[in-house]
Amino acid sequence: MDKQLQTLQRNLEAVVKRADAEGIEFWLVRDLRILLGYCRSTAL
Repeated sequence: MDKQLQTLQRNLEAVVKRADAEGIEFWLVRDLRILLGYCRSTAL
């Protein structure tokens, strides 16, 4: 597996994974943008 992909996977779980009141895990795409190399969000 590519080293950048491994780093992204570790960071994903550590940084952006969330859980709701019932313990259901989820993530928000806007939290991923920094890990994916986007510096800011853009309006559509």
